[in-house]
Amino acid sequence: PPSCRLNCGYSLGSCSCSSSCQYYGNCCHDYYDYCEATTPTPDTPTVQAPCGGDLTKSRGEFFSPQYPNNYPNNARCTWRLLASERQVVRLTFKFVELETCCDSISVYDGPSDSYSLLGRLPEDQRRHFYSTGNSLTVVFSSDISATYRGFQAQWRFSESHPSPSTVPPEPSVDPSSPTSAPPSCRWSCGYNLGSCSCSSSCQYYGSCCRDYYDYCYPNTPAPDTTTESHPSPSTVPPEPSVDPSSPTSAPPSCRWSCGYNLGSCSCSSSCQYYGNCCRDYYDYCYPSTPTPDTPTVQAPCGGDLTNSRGEFFSPQFPNNYPNNARCTWRLLASERQVVNLTFTFVELETCCDSISVYDGPSDSYSLLAHLPEDQRRHFYSTGNSLTVVFSSDISATYRGFQAQWRFSDSHAYPSVAAPEPRTDPPTGTSTPPSCRWNCGSHLGSCSCSNSCQYYGTCCRDYYDYCHIYTPSPSDSTTVASCRSNCGYNLGSCSCAPFCQYYGRCCNDYYDFCQVTATTPTVNPTVGGPCGGDLTNSRGEFFSPQFPNNYPNNAYCAWTLLASETQVVNLTFTFVDLEECCDSIRVYDGPSATYPLLAHLPQDQRFHFSSPRNYLTVVFSSDHRGSRRGFRAQWVFSERPSCRGNCGYSFIPCSCTSSCQYYGNCCHDYYTYCQATTEPPTVTRPTCGGYYFDSGSISSPDYPNDYPNYAECVWQVSAPAGQRIFLSFVDLELQHCCDCDYINVYDGSSTASSLLGKLCYNDTTLRDFHSSSSYMTVLFRSDGSGGARGFIGFFSSSLPGNTARVVCSSESMTIVIQRSYLDSLGIGWQNLYVDDHRCRPSANRYEVSFNFPIDMCGTNKTTKNGRVVYSNHVQAAQSKSGEITRQVEEFLLSVNCHKGQDTTVGTVCKTEVTINSTISGTGHFNTSMAFYHSRSFSYPILEFPYKVRLDQYLYVQVQLSKADNTLNLLVDSCVASPNHDFKARSYTLIQNGCVKDNTVHIYTNGRQYYAQFRFRAFKFLRTHSYVFLQCRVVVCADNDYNSRCRQGCRMRKRRSLDSSHHTETVTLGPITLKGAESAIKVEKED
Repeated sequence: PPSCRLNCGYSLGSCSCSSSCQYYGNCCHDYYDYCEATTPTPDTPTVQAPCGGDLTKSRGEFFSPQYPNNYPNNARCTWRLLASERQVVRLTFKFVELETCCDSISVYDGPSDSYSLLGRLPEDQRRHFYSTGNSLTVVFSSDISATYRGFQAQWRFSESHPSPSTVPPEPSVDPSSPTSAPPSCRWSCGYNLGSCSCSSSCQYYGSCCRDYYDYCYPNTPAPDTTTESHPSPSTVPPEPSVDPSSPTSAPPSCRWSCGYNLGSCSCSSSCQYYGNCCRDYYDYCYPSTPTPDTPTVQAPCGGDLTNSRGEFFSPQFPNNYPNNARCTWRLLASERQVVNLTFTFVELETCCDSISVYDGPSDSYSLLAHLPEDQRRHFYSTGNSLTVVFSSDISATYRGFQAQWRFSDSHAYPSVAAPEPRTDPPTGTSTPPSCRWNCGSHLGSCSCSNSCQYYGTCCRDYYDYCHIYTPSPSDSTTVASCRSNCGYNLGSCSCAPFCQYYGRCCNDYYDFCQVTATTPTVNPTVGGPCGGDLTNSRGEFFSPQFPNNYPNNAYCAWTLLASETQVVNLTFTFVDLEECCDSIRVYDGPSATYPLLAHLPQDQRFHFSSPRNYLTVVFSSDHRGSRRGFRAQWVFSERPSCRGNCGYSFIPCSCTSSCQYYGNCCHDYYTYCQATTEPPTVTRPTCGGYYFDSGSISSPDYPNDYPNYAECVWQVSAPAGQRIFLSFVDLELQHCCDCDYINVYDGSSTASSLLGKLCYNDTTLRDFHSSSSYMTVLFRSDGSGGARGFIGFFSSSLPGNTARVVCSSESMTIVIQRSYLDSLGIGWQNLYVDDHRCRPSANRYEVSFNFPIDMCGTNKTTKNGRVVYSNHVQAAQSKSGEITRQVEEFLLSVNCHKGQDTTVGTVCKTEVTINSTISGTGHFNTSMAFYHSRSFSYPILEFPYKVRLDQYLYVQVQLSKADNTLNLLVDSCVASPNHDFKARSYTLIQNGCVKDNTVHIYTNGRQYYAQFRFRAFKFLRTHSYVFLQCRVVVCADNDYNSRCRQGCRMRKRRSLDSSHHTETVTLGPITLKGAESAIKVEKED
């Protein structure tokens, strides 16, 4: 284990030889043998203060309060590290564990927090800090919520410009003194000891401890080294010393690293600009590197970068970049080199600020990526240059970006590092991509990333090289090579022949592949610029000019043609189109006259499998704006066979007997299965039929996925003189309205008039009423896969011209025609509801009941996910006269099925008594208002409501009548500068989830009201009015599966229960106050 011998005062990772170990109980096993007498007690304030203080000793460590236990809430601690006049402060955080959202550590470059901010943890990944003067300030703060273990930090003061020959970082007179010697690797191989390292990476960074080569060198693997100016560690150690016993260890050294960034400090000339130069930069590198204001190294905003490696930042990084910035960096390598560029940090305003990377010495060359829309962070040039353009607009700013570059030789030959080293000459396309040198990368036709196990796209030798440990793709010195990869796309560049057309060829494409690959204009089966027949077993094709914007008025058609026994699998890996006018259409056949599978970008579906051996893709653009377009990959695979699979169903076809009914049998079903499976009349699921009076209909196999190629027809009828009422309570179909859908017809066949169509994008659930005693329902699915399906309930109902019921949040109204009562011999004076005290009124034509919905004996229940209010209309027997034409009993069962914007009333009828069903529509009345404060006691009566920017606005949406048995959920809320919420809007809440970071929800989905707040804003380039529109959902409180109970739902489920009958309420406008009338608004706690 680590030993304190020669390490007194240091923390060794697993234990400590610092005096504070007595306070924290983590002393190394021999601390008391070597260090107790030579180190101060842990209660010395300059070693560790519980919460802040001035730290003036030359080195030490400090911690968050109560470390290693959790820090307390509401903590605010400030430490000031104060060195002498000619010293600088070096600070390292050894451990950081904070609540990401709310707790933080801020490091300032000076003696107070009014100085420049160097970094904020944990957002920043940086752990090493250097002062430009002689002081640093560290501020730790926590909020009132969760706490974690906190942090551990070490500091050291050193001379600002030491000379290695005369002033070592920590001079020692007596090397045998236990506290004066630097850390030793004797017991610490593989550990980082703070001021130096016993890990193998120290050879790369030049930070090895003095005796690393004595104890650890044979036992630790050498780090990856580049082909640049770094010498081999075996011949030239980072800090040579004649006397190995002399204490020469130090932080990273510039002796062999001029022009490089060493992590904790830099030997690049830009360090003079950023104040992070290594201690001996001026001894070894200053005369040989240009000053930081020389544009060839790093300018605050753009410049030419010609050093072999380095880093550059957005202006003012790590502070926020300025508005209206436009910076252009050109990375210019030598003739036979390529540029490797990696963005290690990116934080931009998504809508408006951007980084563009171009494959050449200016922005007129091919665009490689546009950040932050693209998630790609690693780039390789095809030539010897890259151009990076950063721009910001006039609105909000963020921290910006940090990037590193390196120039490397354009040809990585097998003797150095190649994707597949071999001794025989290249054979073109004979060998597929290999993971041997590509773990963590995506190679186009297959992947060496660990996600390939999920998607089934692993390269052939993934499990040989990458399965145990798959690192993330790194910017290694070996760029993608076409050796053994001819015909493939390797991600950053391509070895397919069409790379010549798109300008994306890998650097050695012409060395290995030009002879074996045809030019793009000759072979249309690889993917022409605009359409063609694609017959290769796999490949990819793009929109014209991709990745640049496609042209206007384009029309391209690709036909993917597999062999007779194969099917086509198509995936769109990137889609960026003008939504209003440009489109991609996928057809299930060899031309555009076949059935349409999808219409992108309206459909969100990006994976397609053909039931047969062809697909057609048509891309079209109009005469207006254009975007980047699309990229697609296809693979032909063998068609599913019924041999050995009788009785099973596949996605594109089926080997079950029901396939004869649905017409989706696999191609060899009749060869292998017809004699061995039951006839379809026995095994096929219920699909269609004749129904009478009341009941339910559902998709085949509901609630399991319905099959492909289903076609079901239900014919529903009611008693003579009555109508059909149909309500769908659950619906989930495939994302294509022309593929899977439900049609409802007002009559006895599908030739009758269409009442309505339901498909995947119906957000408002509709109920249907027939105009006669018949209704027909048709359900169809295509061959692209099923979904959960649907269920609907139907019942008979009196026609609206005989009786009807209308309900709202407050009242129920029942209306019956007097002519209908007269035909039954019933006098209206004898009618009553479940409470005999509630009597009707009448005029010449109608008899009506009107009463509060929770009175007169009305009962409230939940049925099929809806709130149902029920009552009965009855007639008392007449006791006057000699005769009567009235039957024994008159009974109408009245039901109001209430959603959010729809209430359906029904009155039922049976054979024995005169019962009928009355149907009508209504809604829950809801209202929305602004309030003065979060107490929601007094609504705002001012119109329009005048506010100031960034003021808190408090909103309450509620049922007009309080009802604790109901819950209300705000499902979505958007703002607009006018009443046209589709033309221009800003989302505050979506699917019950907060989308704007100023929104705070107090209650939602648990009461008959919802409350939230947000900060006021205005729309750019328009007037100062803002309107608010919210979509609300009302559910029964005792329905624990309702939409209200689900709250925030990231993935929207298409369901037709009560929780999806929604109401939309609008509020506004609010407008900004003038400067002269602005009032001070008290900030909320």
